[in-house]
Amino acid sequence: MTTPARVVAGQMGCFLDPPGSPQYEYEVIEGPTRNPRSITSLNGALKDELTPEHVKAQIRGLFERADIRCTEEWLRKVYTHFGRCYSPDGTDRNVSICVIDYSPNGPTRDPNHHLAVMLVRTWFPDHEPRMDLIYGLKSSDNDEPPGGIT
Repeated sequence: MTTPARVVAGQMGCFLDPPGSPQYEYEVIEGPTRNPRSITSLNGALKDELTPEHVKAQIRGLFERADIRCTEEWLRKVYTHFGRCYSPDGTDRNVSICVIDYSPNGPTRDPNHHLAVMLVRTWFPDHEPRMDLIYGLKSSDNDEPPGGIT
């Protein structure tokens, strides 16, 4: 007998998920609870064509009811993680093929193609690029980021 996929208490979230994401509290398993055949994140299960529709509906409900927040701390972590990484075409977020901008006076690429901006927009579509975070945080109000951009 096959144990169907279901949402259970778990922890498939990571620091790239914003605070309040249900991925910090739930995951999808298939098979016996003690020895599941698969363990999947909520986002992964939503994208998987094999996930039953009733499970996807439950996951969408978790996201709709969640208090997902775009905090300054989370933004700093995401921008720091992606550093100077840019999408080559503005759509592909695969870090294995990203373009790394090593320009000595600061990044020269379209900030909308920065991988941090693209990730944040998956959660918050109206997010505007944070140039202060792309260029690097100021150590004091008197310091300017590379290139003199403020």
